[in-house]
Amino acid sequence: MKRKIAYYFMKKIIIIIFLIVSNQVYSQEKHDKINPRTDDPFGLNFNIGGPSILGLSTNYYINPKTSFEAGIGLYGVFGGGTYHFNESNNKKLTNYFGVFAHHLFDIGFIDEDSNSAEDDIRNGIYFPFGIQYLDFNDISVRFEIATGTIIKLFFGIQFGYHF
Repeated sequence: MKRKIAYYFMKKIIIIIFLIVSNQVYSQEKHDKINPRTDDPFGLNFNIGGPSILGLSTNYYINPKTSFEAGIGLYGVFGGGTYHFNESNNKKLTNYFGVFAHHLFDIGFIDEDSNSAEDDIRNGIYFPFGIQYLDFNDISVRFEIATGTIIKLFFGIQFGYHF
């Protein structure tokens, strides 16, 4: 009799342990957010590379596919927008294309004695192509390559936080 009771409780304990462990191991990541780009559309970013070398920027998603961004850095200011091609709900990794205007500061690299028209050009546009990772913890990382009217080819990395 004692053996049957012990067997019964042992069987129940094993089933309970199995249910607890399997629930923890096989449960999916649950988050309250539907889309990280619309739930927290405003972002603050630190930029390395790009048109201003080192700088800060802010961006805002007006919808899951489109954002506006403006920033300032060591060598200039910039502003424009990006379009994310493969954005959908719960999509953390997207690729994008953008159009930006920028102004480079006069920092003394231009030869003052030159009469060349190219020396006076400090306003331009550039077109970044890149990939962005934005997770449900509101951390973003972006890698891009760009071409433009002033700087022909450059790269950029951006680290950000959205809220």
